[in-house]
Amino acid sequence: MEQYIKNINDNICRNIEENENDRGFMSQNILAQLRNLLDHICVKIYVAQGGALDDNEFKNIQNAKSYVKKNGNLQFLIKFHYCPLKNGRS
Repeated sequence: MEQYIKNINDNICRNIEENENDRGFMSQNILAQLRNLLDHICVKIYVAQGGALDDNEFKNIQNAKSYVKKNGNLQFLIKFHYCPLKNGRS
C-alpha cells in the first residue's frame, strides 16, 4: 500500500512539473490522482483497523470506502473524494 501511495504522489508531482503551462490538463490529472490517493489512504486505514485484503484491488477499495463511510471521524475522506467542482461538474 505504501508503494501505491508513493507512486500516486510521484504522479502528482510530475504532473505539476511537466504541465505547469496547461492548467486545465494539469488540474484534471491532479484531481484524478487525488481520488486515487484517497482510495488508497482508505485501504491503508481499513487494513490498519483489521480489514482483510482481497486479491482484487477494486474490491479492496470498495470495502475500504464502505468502512470509512461507516466511521464518522473518517467520513471527511469520502466527502472530499466526491466533492463537486465549483463549475457544477463532478
